[in-house]
Amino acid sequence: MIIGIDLDNTIINYEDAFKKASQDIFQVPDLVFESAKGISHKDRIKSYLIDSTKVSQNAWERLQGQVYSSYIKEASIFVGVKNFLLRCSLEDIKVYIISHKTKFGHYDKKKIPLRLEAINFLDRNNFFNKFTGLTKQDVFFLKTRKEKIDKISELKVTHFIDDLKEIFEDASFPESIDKTLFKDSSQVDDEGLFISWFQIHEKFFGEISEVDINNYTSFLFKKKPLTTSSIKGRANSKLFEIHLEKKKKFAGKLYPDPIQDKRNRIITEKKAYDLLNSNKIQESPKLVSCSKDLNFTLIEWIEGEDVVTINQEDISQAYKFIKRIKKISDRTRFHDFSLASAACLCGLDIEKQIISRMEKFTSYLPSDHPVITFIQENLSPSFSNTLEHSKKNWPMDFSQKLEKEELVLSPSDFGFHNAIKTDKGIKFIDFEYFGWDDPVKLTCDFILHPGMELTKELRRYWMEEMKNL
Repeated sequence: MIIGIDLDNTIINYEDAFKKASQDIFQVPDLVFESAKGISHKDRIKSYLIDSTKVSQNAWERLQGQVYSSYIKEASIFVGVKNFLLRCSLEDIKVYIISHKTKFGHYDKKKIPLRLEAINFLDRNNFFNKFTGLTKQDVFFLKTRKEKIDKISELKVTHFIDDLKEIFEDASFPESIDKTLFKDSSQVDDEGLFISWFQIHEKFFGEISEVDINNYTSFLFKKKPLTTSSIKGRANSKLFEIHLEKKKKFAGKLYPDPIQDKRNRIITEKKAYDLLNSNKIQESPKLVSCSKDLNFTLIEWIEGEDVVTINQEDISQAYKFIKRIKKISDRTRFHDFSLASAACLCGLDIEKQIISRMEKFTSYLPSDHPVITFIQENLSPSFSNTLEHSKKNWPMDFSQKLEKEELVLSPSDFGFHNAIKTDKGIKFIDFEYFGWDDPVKLTCDFILHPGMELTKELRRYWMEEMKNL
């Protein structure tokens, strides 16, 4: 097997580069990026520039030239590409990067060499090493589509991955080559289309396994682990127990495919751990290593057990943890963190969130489903009554959002379902939804979370402590 892969918009993700360049050069308004959910920045910008009378001719071509040269620093590697390359190298499968790329960008007066910029970008992103199996000599740039297809044939490629359907539909493209069409968009429904690199990985090698995790750890530490084994995961993430040395053990965490969840959970959790670790918060483990490209982190292993039977001392430890985060919040700049996942800063936010969740059921289930009956006959009337009562008793305008100063950094999905009881006290884990939120929401989420059951006494104790805080 010999695999060929296209470069632009297949390996390199230019979404952020297109947005930054279009706003800098053509002042493309934010509105262009807020509409048409599911459509890429590139496609939105292209339509805007071609249809707009406010920009000059050839604007789209000029923008492309800038994106692939001066603004390539704003680009990134598609999540999952390196996972795939590492597995190919492990299986001793030869990989080539074959790109249709001119020497210089359209209408570029500076004559920035596009091919050199692309090579340097890959080099900066650690593409050329023994783990990926790639060298700079494995990258080919061709002036025309025909030359690209000829090179694919010349290298005896058996499988090719590209984002352009036109390549595969070209009459000269060899029929014998296995074709994988990639498009980073959930809105495209072409038959046989792959919308994430993890799907491509599954096509060639199956789901990511302990073999892959072992390889990721070797890549990050330059040292092969003694053992790697899968353990029970939480939510959509997969967890692994990794022994690097006899007395060195880590929890390896593989996050969900980003195509399923756009919330960038790995970056949010890294920022949360960095904040907690730098402030020497002992109630959380240490983040050891994080790779956005691999969608994978290594976290200090915590030896302990689940918190099953909850007592007042457990509640007290949870409160002390939040109290420490509150102190950190007071000296953290607001723009350092985004809002927590599902944050609610006013009554209207809560109303919209509940309605949105009910609508998800009604859009997926048939009208005679028992859940729909429950929503219509029980939940909706109860919600309407509660909403009416809340609006009457709300202490301010129902749609008025809290000021920045009134918010607190929140672990969001906080509770003993995300905690480990150790000999030295409870350690809290999982900060994928961390960010700014209403402290009242944090307080209520804790006692209402379905992942744990609290007695009335424990709920009251938690409420009183949080009110004091």
